[in-house]
Amino acid sequence: MKKARASLKWQTVLLVVVTSVAIISGLILASLLLFQQSYLNLEQQAVRQQTHLVVSLIQKEQEKLERFVQDWGPWDDTYWFAQNQNPDYVKDNLTETTFASQGFNLFLVVDKEKRVVFYRQYHLERGEWVNYPSVGFLEEILRHPYLSERAENVAPLEGVLSTGDGLWLIAGYPILRNDFSGPRAGTLVVARQLTESFRERLAAQSGLQVEFEKIPAGEETTWEGVVSPVKVQRLDAEWVRGSVVFRDLYLRPAFRVSVRVERAIYHQGQEVISFFVVTLMLSGAVYGLVVSRGVQALAIHPLVKLVERLQHIRETEDLSLRMPEEGHNEIALLAQHINATLEALERSAERIRKDQDRLNHQARHDALTGFPNRLYFFERLQQAVQRVQHTPDLRPALIFIDLDGFKMVNDTYDHAMGDRVLRIFAERLKRSLRGSDFIARLGGDEFAILLEDTVSLDEAVRVAERLIQITRQPFDLDGRQVFLSMSAGIAQVLPNQRGEEILRNADMAMYAAKGKGKSRVMVFDEEMHQQLRDQLELANDLRVALEEDQFTLYYQPVVRLPDGWITGVEALLRWKHPRRGVLLPSVFLPVAQAHGLMPLVDRLVVEKALAQLRAWNEQGLPAVRLALNFSALSLQETSFTEWLEAMLRNIAFLLSVWKWKCWRPRWHRISVISCSRWSG
Repeated sequence: MKKARASLKWQTVLLVVVTSVAIISGLILASLLLFQQSYLNLEQQAVRQQTHLVVSLIQKEQEKLERFVQDWGPWDDTYWFAQNQNPDYVKDNLTETTFASQGFNLFLVVDKEKRVVFYRQYHLERGEWVNYPSVGFLEEILRHPYLSERAENVAPLEGVLSTGDGLWLIAGYPILRNDFSGPRAGTLVVARQLTESFRERLAAQSGLQVEFEKIPAGEETTWEGVVSPVKVQRLDAEWVRGSVVFRDLYLRPAFRVSVRVERAIYHQGQEVISFFVVTLMLSGAVYGLVVSRGVQALAIHPLVKLVERLQHIRETEDLSLRMPEEGHNEIALLAQHINATLEALERSAERIRKDQDRLNHQARHDALTGFPNRLYFFERLQQAVQRVQHTPDLRPALIFIDLDGFKMVNDTYDHAMGDRVLRIFAERLKRSLRGSDFIARLGGDEFAILLEDTVSLDEAVRVAERLIQITRQPFDLDGRQVFLSMSAGIAQVLPNQRGEEILRNADMAMYAAKGKGKSRVMVFDEEMHQQLRDQLELANDLRVALEEDQFTLYYQPVVRLPDGWITGVEALLRWKHPRRGVLLPSVFLPVAQAHGLMPLVDRLVVEKALAQLRAWNEQGLPAVRLALNFSALSLQETSFTEWLEAMLRNIAFLLSVWKWKCWRPRWHRISVISCSRWSG
């Protein structure tokens, strides 16, 4: 008793502690994730803003260059200078003061043939002229298509250029008259070199640590526009960096601008999070203590009594015992409900056991025959595969059975008669097989037998042949005898196979038996699998052939033997296969029949034959009797016969029925033939 009470007490304390710790830990974790991520987002937002500030300063320098070329490009003095190189223009305008005040290092005039008219470079930091051109600058700028434009109304050229001696901000504009009229005399280009002093000035203006990094040729880019989105990268616990990449005039990555920022926001967030976590832990500890004491006083001690009584009922397994119902609180109500539950359990325990057995049997067995169903069969088949893996000498086999002509029984009589046939057939199987053989109905008229104790396929073949013999015995249905047969396919159960694969192999063998004339047994081999793939490929080719009109008709004369007179012709269909050559109907018509393509083939034959008749008639040839071959399946379709009647009016017609469908009801076939002959 004391042991149970102490156990419940400490379990409750442990539960409260664990729950409190879990809740607090969850809150701490959530707050860490939420707050820390929030501060990280704030930090990244601040870095992006500061990086954009530096980018905007660079863009202001670019805009300053653009305003200059837009002011000097459409100017008569520049226009005439581009054509006659007036030295007064240089003396009056291109002074050191102009370069220094406008903030550019290079002044370039190019004519409309992309020839350099004037080039001057000034060192802003040293305040002196540069007598040698920038390395690679002219080569890079002169191949830009902007300089060969003939139009006057174009946007300014702007961007970055990377050369051998550094990076340049570029601005260009067409050289025009004051009124912006042409023709265009060339292009004015000015450039500002991004030197170390320029970087220092950016750092001073922004109050940030700014770095320039030239990007090697060949680096891939994935963004749209000249400037990439800001990339934020944490360097260490003290610094974070924001960077953007500028593309040059040819949309190649030119240089990277980086801004280093101290992580003041992040450290402030860490202090706030630490304070919140400590406060949350102290609050959780107090909460856990209060809840633990309250639960013990209000619930644990009363519940211990109920636990002791339930333990006694469990030990004695006596459902007639009841809980003591003391007081008027929820625990007393719980005792009442427990007593009611005990009464219900006592009444229904036996019923539940019986229902469970019945449901288990129904879930795994066929309702009509009582045989195991597909689900149960696959379980046993998988167990057989596992036994083969551990006992290599065993050779279990699977027999897949399908009743030949069963559909005709359903169509001729009704489904109730069909069910009786299946029950009789199931009883014959049960009497003819051993107790160790596992029989299952997979659905419809398909059955499967798992021979688990066989040591060779020959034994399985003998079992299947015996079953074929008993199936040939007549089925007595209220005085009417029905004769059926069965086709069987056998597949061996091998290690490491899936149940679906084994059943598929047996199924293919069964269909191979049906293809050989039914009422026989076939053993699966890989050649059957290949034949099935070949048939599927031929069916796909047949659909393409019908669309692309790969068929042709050969006309064989029908000769009257006594005098050798040609009385007519018979249209013979041939398929000109693009890879396999000319195919006879015996190759592709069974495939068309199996895949429901015969009506399309028959329509094609009629259309081609009648077109040939019209052609012979137009050539003045005498009338001839034409014999066509159809599928009986097509003749049983009302839509086809109506179409055929319309096509055959006023045409001499001789009909022969395709032999593969002669098993169809005779009266229906005769009516169709008569109707077609009347149309002729």
